[in-house]
Amino acid sequence: MAQFCPECGTEIKAGEKFCKACGKKIGAAPSNVDLNTSGGRYEEDHDVADMIFKTTGRLNRLRYLKRCLAVAAVEAIILSTVFILFSNDWGELSTFGSIVALILLIIGQAPYYCLNVRRLHDLDKDETLAYVFVALGIIGAFSSADIFEMSFFEKVAYVVEVIFGVYLLFFPGTHGENKYGADPLG
Repeated sequence: MAQFCPECGTEIKAGEKFCKACGKKIGAAPSNVDLNTSGGRYEEDHDVADMIFKTTGRLNRLRYLKRCLAVAAVEAIILSTVFILFSNDWGELSTFGSIVALILLIIGQAPYYCLNVRRLHDLDKDETLAYVFVALGIIGAFSSADIFEMSFFEKVAYVVEVIFGVYLLFFPGTHGENKYGADPLG
């Protein structure tokens, strides 16, 4: 029985793993393909855990932006609450409050890591750059809020973090299915 490429319809000979006409892989889907796909079509995440903390599959620019803004809003509310609860009479954060805020800032890198991994997958890149982004975020948590008081190393880290953020936000993902799953734009 003859087998045909699902992409272009070219006849495939027995034992061939790729279509000679279009290069499409023949047979079973790779093991790292997003489990959140159905027949090569992208399906939306259904709960908050999948939207924020899932590291498989792809995430387009608009969804990435919306989810990053939602995480930043929750982070701002939590840190504002810590500031209100642990500030002294002069409006300065107590030592304990500073430690709590720093721990929360470091833990707060987890959702950004997950979102960055999925966005990198949409760009057909692995998660290596997401580790760099987390490291830069932790450096930012320890650095001064005033750019004029930052060390040279902190300034470089800040600039690299901004450049990486612009890359994730403005560069379009790969068209069609890639090794990380179906196209989130469908």
